[in-house]
Amino acid sequence: MPTMPLAHLRWPLAVFGLLSPLGVCGGTLRGEGPVQVVVDIPHHRRVQLSCRGTALRLQLVPAGGRTPLVSPMLAPSVEDVPCSKVETSTEQGVSTSAGSVTVDIYGVVRIYSGSGGARITNSTPIVSDSEMVFYQPRGRLLGGGSDSPGGMSLSTPSVSPIVGNTACYAPYYYSEMGYGVLSVVERADYNKYPASYELTSYGDSQRVNWLFTGMWDMYIMPAASLREGTRAYYELTGRPPVPPRYTFGFMASRWGWKDRTYIENVIQKFRDGKYPIDAIIMDFEWFTNETDYGYAPSEGKSYYKDFGFNPVTFPEPAYQLAEYAFNSNIRVAGIRKPRMGNSAVIEELEDKKWLLPHCEPAGRYPPVYPGYSCGRNVDFSIPEARDWYAKELQPLLNAGMSFWWNDEGETDYFTNHWWNVAQKKALETWSNNMALPQHRFFSLNRAFTPGLSRLGATVWTGDVTASWDWLLHTPGTMLNWVLAGAPYVSCDSGGFIDPTSAELLIRWLQVACFMPVMRVHSEINVDPHWPWLWGPVAADAYRKILNLRYRLLPYHYSLAHAQYDTGEMWIRPLLMDFPNSPE
Repeated sequence: MPTMPLAHLRWPLAVFGLLSPLGVCGGTLRGEGPVQVVVDIPHHRRVQLSCRGTALRLQLVPAGGRTPLVSPMLAPSVEDVPCSKVETSTEQGVSTSAGSVTVDIYGVVRIYSGSGGARITNSTPIVSDSEMVFYQPRGRLLGGGSDSPGGMSLSTPSVSPIVGNTACYAPYYYSEMGYGVLSVVERADYNKYPASYELTSYGDSQRVNWLFTGMWDMYIMPAASLREGTRAYYELTGRPPVPPRYTFGFMASRWGWKDRTYIENVIQKFRDGKYPIDAIIMDFEWFTNETDYGYAPSEGKSYYKDFGFNPVTFPEPAYQLAEYAFNSNIRVAGIRKPRMGNSAVIEELEDKKWLLPHCEPAGRYPPVYPGYSCGRNVDFSIPEARDWYAKELQPLLNAGMSFWWNDEGETDYFTNHWWNVAQKKALETWSNNMALPQHRFFSLNRAFTPGLSRLGATVWTGDVTASWDWLLHTPGTMLNWVLAGAPYVSCDSGGFIDPTSAELLIRWLQVACFMPVMRVHSEINVDPHWPWLWGPVAADAYRKILNLRYRLLPYHYSLAHAQYDTGEMWIRPLLMDFPNSPE
């Protein structure tokens, strides 16, 4: 593909305050924000180019123009900035330090690098409101996310964005041609996001076909390497803050904490056996004595408590949580569902129109519809609903709960994002009410979308099966999710579904030792993954792995700080460090 050095383009004085009239080929517009370049193209279409941070924004707009689409994927701290204007006799475009994007009078988009101005790629002429096509003569697409089997490859040649149990896909890729793209559309479609792409054959070459529903904005990030491209992506969506230090240790989770005595015996056995641990995580049993899976659509039970403590496990919640924290140095987290189970609360939220029409999709990826919990899921995108939820969490924080384990939040593509916004606000309110310094927010979620990590939210890989295949997929799934926007990834070490074995559990822990968040978890009808239940050999190996985890804690903590400060990924594929190695 030929190159066109930027030195050959005409660069007028910065267009701040200088308006060129709109003609056949377009011009520049000044609205409330920085200058935008507008180009009229065939088929009565108009392209608008502008800049957000170092990313270059491409939009199809109506005759009067329009403002950029709002999305939780985009970091609010990254603002629209003035662009340098690029202009030739046939092309107009915008430029930042990262590179340039231009559009010609035929509707062909061209992407140029920032160093030397070499052309990276170009599109076919834009002839549709719902399609964008880029040439991809070489290289792969990376960073779109994956399901578990997809963890065996970093390549993401076809992505239809969705959040699901064991799968997350994002409307993003980094092309080995030397650029990244994040696409934003008007609204999600349930747990899907209608901005998909596919790498297809085209003669002896390939093309990337984007398909959209409704209006769309495309954020283009020229970057010579995967390292630079991923850094630019996290700059656009927001760098992840450093989690609380205790989250770099080990966490023990299960479904089936029987009662207060059982909880305290488990804590004591970890301490007596010298198995390092910082937190325990509890399922339904911490706040209720029954699950709500069998509840009818839009109906709950009058006795179900969505915001309280189960007297069997926590007869003295404030005393117990303080005792565990100060005497055993153990934090406690509880599971949260994005739905309500109390009939009066459901009726109240229904009257206020704060409930989603969607259900929680059933099963693992690919999901089964319509699913369950229909008519009971909170619409966290509504600010007033978030305020209400944050207020309801205050008594639980007052009692001493440390963080939340958010499960089954695939009721909408952005449920996990807005749910975490509500929980973060709850923690900030609690800190202010207690006249305390702001605590660092942390949560564990079953799914993620780009931008979620800037809140302090982490993700785990879903309800994995206790099998060697699922363990084999884990490192690659983690790496794909890191590239797609989730830098802190955990898993149910040992497997959640079905019984595990001593060898599988130990091998899984050896992997989890080097993951950002290390925890075990198991379902209610299998033996929990506590070290003393698997024989003396396994127990000794378990202890050694945990000791290694804690010896690495200062190193991991420093890497997390560097990740926030510099954008350098803590966990990353070897491809970032050895881009020229075929292996």
